[in-house]
Amino acid sequence: MLTLRAGERVGVDHNAKVALIKKRFFPTVQADLSDIASQINRAPFIVEQTTTVEEIATTLASCSSSSAPGDDEIPFHFLKALGDPIHHTLAYLTNVSLRLEYLPPFLKKARTIVLKKPGKATYELASSWRPIALLKTIGKVIEKIVVKRIREAIEAKNLLPPSQIEV
Repeated sequence: MLTLRAGERVGVDHNAKVALIKKRFFPTVQADLSDIASQINRAPFIVEQTTTVEEIATTLASCSSSSAPGDDEIPFHFLKALGDPIHHTLAYLTNVSLRLEYLPPFLKKARTIVLKKPGKATYELASSWRPIALLKTIGKVIEKIVVKRIREAIEAKNLLPPSQIEV
């Protein structure tokens, strides 16, 4: 049975290994928000709060079929195979989410798995592993639309510094 080490701590049983991985990848930290204090009182900007069936179809087509699904185990290739009915359903769900400015909690729930980093000499160190969060594919489609809306709004108002602009 593989032991897992993080500094001086050693995990032999499953629970001890989970505790080491959790401490390594999900430390408790306090965020320093002092650098954004000047941003708090800025006037809000408007984000387009509707989508179309066509935009959903294009967004879904751009999603990788090899992307791992979340805990609902619905892969993108399945959603793509459903065609027009799922485009209409996702457009409706996305429009409601945009209008209400609300994403249902079940779509935010992620399944986190830990993968080996390739080429490590030993996998007994917690740093030889990396966590990935697997989100539901339906939520990923909605999030892609929201990201597009936010990107459009911040670009229209020139809110990104030049160092953040993709060429």
